[in-house]
Amino acid sequence: MNLRQEKMVFFDFEFTERSETNGLVRAVSRPEYVIVYYIHPLETNRPALGYNIASNPTRFKAISKGFDTGKLAATGRITLVQEPGDQFGVLLLLPIYDQGAPLNTPEERRKGRKGFVVEVLRIGDAVETALKEFSDEGISLTLYDASADKGTRYLFHRPSRMSPVKDAPIPEENLQPGLFLSKTFDFAERRWKVVLSPSEVYYQTRKMWQAWMVLLGSLLLTTLLAFYMLRRLRYTVDIEQRIKMQAETNRQLKNEIGERIKAEAESDKTIANLQLALDEVKTLRGILPICSFCKKVRNDRGYWEQVDVYIHKHSHADISHSICPDCQRKHYPEEYRTLNHENE
Repeated sequence: MNLRQEKMVFFDFEFTERSETNGLVRAVSRPEYVIVYYIHPLETNRPALGYNIASNPTRFKAISKGFDTGKLAATGRITLVQEPGDQFGVLLLLPIYDQGAPLNTPEERRKGRKGFVVEVLRIGDAVETALKEFSDEGISLTLYDASADKGTRYLFHRPSRMSPVKDAPIPEENLQPGLFLSKTFDFAERRWKVVLSPSEVYYQTRKMWQAWMVLLGSLLLTTLLAFYMLRRLRYTVDIEQRIKMQAETNRQLKNEIGERIKAEAESDKTIANLQLALDEVKTLRGILPICSFCKKVRNDRGYWEQVDVYIHKHSHADISHSICPDCQRKHYPEEYRTLNHENE
């Protein structure tokens, strides 16, 4: 499974849940949501994207139990949002917590909760996969959730393929000892029961040795189901590890982006300071026409101005009048001689 998916924008994305008529509608206001944000494969599971799995009491109970215990938890039977048929399914929920959060008590686990890795288990598909290599001996199989309330325990019925008429599942309260073989096992904080019952074909063709085959078949079925669930669990743990690696990568990228933003801010500050300095600099460029006698300067409008007036208008320099030694000696000889005599 490749967790890296192309970024896709869904303009019609919204939180959804089941209505009283089992239709998919916009979710009502609730104190808390557990939303399906990532799903694979997307093409066949598009209706489940945005679904609030905590909107159903059965799922909400499993979610709360999973967060409190920190263990893999299974829901009771549900009708999957993306299921086109009428088979039941369950959700396998593996809680994920914030990295580094203490998880020693239920209160700490509730405080550090982050989300779930969810595996959809279609009961009918799982049983058919487990039994596809076994020959049909006229035995029907029924699976019950012994942890559920009465009326919601039935999960799946697999009638014998040899029978010309498909037999209906026998209600759990009508199971008679001696005619049925049952096996109860624990799975994901729940108890499931497998019941093997003889079909009409079995009664017509039964032999003494077939009782042993039924026993062996039930044991093999239990083993196969256990191995199947274990493989699913390992698969879920692998997904969790990949999510942790992706989270670490995202953290490193976030730090790198922060450093780059800081460097860009420093660069922008330097550029602003340089621009401010340039704005304060005003220079004279080009050729200045200046009178060789009175030393007036002609401006760009054709008027003649004193040099000090022109420089004051076209630069940030201030003019201060003084007299050079040569002019002082020429125009004020006495003051020049007096000043030079004192300096000597």
